[in-house]
Amino acid sequence: MFVAKGDGKLHRLLIKPAPGAASADGDLRVFPGLRRTLVAEGVDDHQTPVSVDPESVLWSARGASVEGGTLVAPAEPNGRITVDARVGPAVAQPAKVTVLDPDRPAGPRARL
Repeated sequence: MFVAKGDGKLHRLLIKPAPGAASADGDLRVFPGLRRTLVAEGVDDHQTPVSVDPESVLWSARGASVEGGTLVAPAEPNGRITVDARVGPAVAQPAKVTVLDPDRPAGPRARL
């Protein structure tokens, strides 16, 4: 299968966990009061990677604070955080980050 070459210009951003910060299933999760480092990766009109200067990314979050791609979760578990990223006209689809509750199991419990 062949795909036409993209235009090489930034069209869209993808918010992802920083290398080494992803969970096994790729979901974005953080414990209350802790930090999670995020990156914004750029793609062109054919979804081909395009370099993005990390300093040019404007980050914002609802339910937490984020600066320079470092998300700081609230001290209390509150469900989900929404993170946005923008470089000029290129905008990322908002990323949902789950704030884990350390007092509640994340999945089904095994019975012994």
